[in-house]
Amino acid sequence: MKYTNQISATISNKDLKEIMEAIGFINEKLSDLVSLSDEELSALPKMEKIPSISFSRI
Repeated sequence: MKYTNQISATISNKDLKEIMEAIGFINEKLSDLVSLSDEELSALPKMEKIPSISFSRI
């Protein structure tokens, strides 16, 4: 099933500037975090694959 974009939003230049500044602030405050390499990511333990439980609406 193909979904179409049904949300339309406009962000003013002022709001966009404030959003980008906030993202910059967050990146600055979290600069000590470390990114994992592909090798490190693949070495992490994986969760077991279990069948999903389907819930129905009542």
